Amino acid sequence: MFQPQPIPNEYRAAGLPIEGTQPVIYLAEDDDDIRETLAALFAHDGFLVRAAPDGQHLFDWLFRERGPGMRTPDVIVTDHRMPGYCSLDILDCLAEIKWTIPVIVITAYGAEVRSMARSHGAQAVLEKPFEPDDLRLAAMHCVNWRTRKLRPRIDSSSGHAMSRRAREAMRTATEELEPQEDR
Repeated sequence: MFQPQPIPNEYRAAGLPIEGTQPVIYLAEDDDDIRETLAALFAHDGFLVRAAPDGQHLFDWLFRERGPGMRTPDVIVTDHRMPGYCSLDILDCLAEIKWTIPVIVITAYGAEVRSMARSHGAQAVLEKPFEPDDLRLAAMHCVNWRTRKLRPRIDSSSGHAMSRRAREAMRTATEELEPQEDR
């Protein structure tokens, strides 16, 4: 049976407050540009975001750093293939301890990963490159809106939560991660 071990204090990341009605997203993506863009996207939509650079950090936050001051995320968005743990490892650990946190998997590895992730319990699987609005919609569907409320931070100059430039940067970053069959 899965038994999380305590993590030393020097490796602890700052937790999110347990109080509050804003939905919390844990985001794991090893590509810095994609992670930063997705974190900004969700923060602009009004989510509290905790962004991990790899599967190991996500694992630690979920299973080793649990404490009275830590909020369980409302949704997890994770890349499939990352250092430490992949999306399937996270899904399996969540299932083993019977946590029902919705997980959205993003991948550049196509239908095979989509099938595996769904069979391991993923709420949704998006293939890179994907439209940012598709990810936003999937995350919105995962949140229990009876207990959560968004606090959007809209860019006053454009009136949009994500600028055209940020959307283009996200699209470019995800296109670079597409598997190239003819290389």
